[in-house]
Amino acid sequence: MNIRRAIFVGFTIGLLIGVSGMFAVTLLTESQQIKQIEALETQVEQLNNVVVNQQTLIDLQNDAIQTIDVLREEIQAKDNLIAEYEEYQQTAEILIEGLVEQYDLVNFICARQTYRSEEALTILQNYNPNYKPEVDFRLAFGNFTFTEWWKLYGGPFESWYQLVYP
Repeated sequence: MNIRRAIFVGFTIGLLIGVSGMFAVTLLTESQQIKQIEALETQVEQLNNVVVNQQTLIDLQNDAIQTIDVLREEIQAKDNLIAEYEEYQQTAEILIEGLVEQYDLVNFICARQTYRSEEALTILQNYNPNYKPEVDFRLAFGNFTFTEWWKLYGGPFESWYQLVYP
């Protein structure tokens, strides 16, 4: 029975060593696998953070694109307004040119009428010695024709009016 016992003890010890060895190998492998799983979980978290950051960047880019589109529309609207105002300005300049021409013409006509009236009143004094004109024609106009006088004193109403009626 010794042999049996020795075989049995040997078998039991062998079995225990084998199981212990398998347990140790399995434990080592399981420990490595747990470390690998933890490393993979860390990588998954990092990748999730990268994905979140990428999505945030994409959202920011989309917001920037929308803002740029809005700004382009505003710029286009302002360009349209500027073009419209430039058209109004050109129209106003044309109207002002016409008004200036009319103003100059009215000044010319008024000055000519004043010249003729004062000349007539001066001549009237020759026929009616009792008449005293407000302005001495020769003092105000000299011996100039209207055209000569206008070349010297013509212009805005105020200029020639102050000269004639100081």
